Amino acid sequence: MTGHIKAYTGQVLSFRLGAEANEPAIPALPPADVGKHVRRCLRILEQSRAETLVLFGLGEGGMLNALAQAVPSTIRLIACELTPSRARQMLPGLDARWEILADTSPWAHLCLLGLENVSAANAGLMLNPELPAGPKRTALQALQRQFSQMRPHAVTREAAQRISLSAGAILSPHEPDLAAFFSQFPAWLQELCIVWDSETVPEMNFTCACPVRQAAHPLDDFASQRNRMKRLCTGEWLLYLDGDELLVPRDWEALPALIRNGESDSFYFTRQTLYPDVAHAKVGFGLWPDLQQRLFRNEAQVRFERPIHEKLAGLNGPAAIVLDLPILHYSRLRKSPQQIREKLARFDEAAAQDSLHRLSKDYPSLDRRALHPHESGNMIMTLRLPGAAS
Repeated sequence: MTGHIKAYTGQVLSFRLGAEANEPAIPALPPADVGKHVRRCLRILEQSRAETLVLFGLGEGGMLNALAQAVPSTIRLIACELTPSRARQMLPGLDARWEILADTSPWAHLCLLGLENVSAANAGLMLNPELPAGPKRTALQALQRQFSQMRPHAVTREAAQRISLSAGAILSPHEPDLAAFFSQFPAWLQELCIVWDSETVPEMNFTCACPVRQAAHPLDDFASQRNRMKRLCTGEWLLYLDGDELLVPRDWEALPALIRNGESDSFYFTRQTLYPDVAHAKVGFGLWPDLQQRLFRNEAQVRFERPIHEKLAGLNGPAAIVLDLPILHYSRLRKSPQQIREKLARFDEAAAQDSLHRLSKDYPSLDRRALHPHESGNMIMTLRLPGAAS
């Protein structure tokens, strides 16, 4: 994945989220303290036989440059920064050995490092000692702690086996390109269960390879509609999608292996919002990985909560992030800005709050190949999350 972190950070730093002030200066550490921290880092790397050093926080740059001079050239250097404006300010003065990963989203850092096969098992971790006390240091400490607790797990792709899996969706009859949505579902699925936002099931004739069960109910709130969908599903497992989302055929075929061997009770998928074309996806500032908990054991106590941006409750088993089976989100390609504004207004209506959702101006986008580089491989890369899923 050489250069993918650089490409990602380059796109994030190309965009300024509103007015941007200069980051405050951070006092440099005394040379004696720098030397002490460098020696401690070298001991950690030697004892752990780490292949990579991950430093959390750019600080004022002196620590990074000292480490670049001291750390053996065989060790990869990655620095994570949650404040893009600091990265933009510091980047020109940093040693070129460092790969700078900058984004406001901690999940983007965790997923990109996972896609790079960098984990606590093969990397030395260090919080930049230059960081002053305060919210930014606390956030980077939390990122380091979370990264240290994530456990990568690879699942071998296998031929599709019979498995008790239902697919589900809540749909509007006016959703664009429903034919493409229905055509994606493979024949081996137990069923596809649809709840229409309508008084009655609309008379539509779409081709779907698996059995389809349908019901209709005018949308009141999204959690209630999802729970109606769930009650239709009879499979032991349930995967749900929106009408503007697709999985590619190869990723559908990987789901049985994921369920059988993933050792988790639910899975989060990354979601790629395609824009300005199918080869690119929006990134930065929370737009990616846009984690979606979409695959789970269909147990009686599991339910959806919250009227919008609904979440699953009642899942008590382990959960994992699937890094390289992305949900492809076609909303920005299939809908006009006016249609998207109308959709966001519907969200506001469900939330009983005006102007909660707005169509923002364009964010940066990245070649999708940088976001799922293992697509041609035979492994499904996951990150096991610590603790319970819900």
